[in-house]
Amino acid sequence: MPIEEYVSLFVKLVIAFLVPVGWTAIAYPLMKKFGSSRHGLFALTIALSVIVLGLFIIREKVTGVIATTDEAFTYITGIFLGIAASAFLIYSKPEWLNAITGISGKGPAKKILIIDDEKDFCFFVKENLEVGGHFKVIVAANGPDGLSAAIRARPHLILLDILMPDMSGFEVLKDLKKRTETASVPVVMLTAVGTDEAKARALGLYNEDYIVKPVNAADLKSKINEVLARSLNVRF
Repeated sequence: MPIEEYVSLFVKLVIAFLVPVGWTAIAYPLMKKFGSSRHGLFALTIALSVIVLGLFIIREKVTGVIATTDEAFTYITGIFLGIAASAFLIYSKPEWLNAITGISGKGPAKKILIIDDEKDFCFFVKENLEVGGHFKVIVAANGPDGLSAAIRARPHLILLDILMPDMSGFEVLKDLKKRTETASVPVVMLTAVGTDEAKARALGLYNEDYIVKPVNAADLKSKINEVLARSLNVRF
């Protein structure tokens, strides 16, 4: 094969590779603005890339030239390598996307709802989490108020105590998970009850994690970020 053909195929490989990466970079600021998930961005990247791949291969509709086998293989290889690179950027290096697109990596503050009747503890958690502007904390002092706040505010995560008047944390958790508005919101039990029985019961009601009081602010922030990162509803 002449060297010119190798160069031509390499150029096509690079162009095809840049298609998914380009779609990701274009869609990322919009999807971040509207709070879409990383999974949604990746699915959009794949869909648009497959469409472009089809246009690459079936070029006769525009130019009358059908891609050769080598060209088709090159385009397919480039697209799939680009999709792999996009997945790496979306899931492992969103800060690189922030740099590429020129937007802040901080993003809008994540809404955290605390449902707990201990006012002093809630004040401590709220003050510490809101430092730096990464979190906006909403406080509810009992179960019924917490359910109303969860539906109204649509938080990214809920911190839930167990021992409360009127409704226990288990009752609140069960109610949250059966409501369509709140079923997908990750719930972390934050309580002084550290028994295996309580942990098992919470797990059976689909809580996301379990933290036993007392807890320091750094560990709590770390756990919140960990839960948000692994949640299927994780936001940018």
